[in-house]
Amino acid sequence: MSAATDGDDSTAGRSRRVLMLSWEYPPVIVGGLGRHVHALATGLAAAGHEVTVVTRHAPGAATEEYAEGVRIIRAPEDPARFALATPSLLAWTMAFNHTLTRAALRAAATADFDVIHAHDWLVTHTAVTLKEHLDLPLVATIHATEAVIRFGFTPAPPPTGGAEVASTRHTASAAGSG
Repeated sequence: MSAATDGDDSTAGRSRRVLMLSWEYPPVIVGGLGRHVHALATGLAAAGHEVTVVTRHAPGAATEEYAEGVRIIRAPEDPARFALATPSLLAWTMAFNHTLTRAALRAAATADFDVIHAHDWLVTHTAVTLKEHLDLPLVATIHATEAVIRFGFTPAPPPTGGAEVASTRHTASAAGSG
């Protein structure tokens, strides 16, 4: 039984050390996921928690930095480069998880964590590997799948944000096709 369920509040108010995994984090913003992870990470840091985000690297961004109270570690792309596109999505995801796992293990070598928070299915392999290797609880938030965002298919690049998807759904509904 956990402290949260057995009436023991000895952990209430205690600062947590959170390791977040995400394939999007500023300056990489594809949709709402990156914005959400950034808001959550900076909000937790402002509340006194130690937050490390391990994410993919972006050209011109630091490999490791502290910003807004959050430690950010960006995993460089592996030499085998795959386009982030529907036909090569599985290959891209597997290659990304290899480099993300190495970066996260380096983070764990220099810091202790209380929990792993994985954002989206694209980081699943890294999340499960770290959970088992570090013996930590794992929280997973599956924000959406591209198939859901695209009404069951993925012919186009990902949207730039949720407003476009909501607008498309609203327009289709108003036109009587939704």
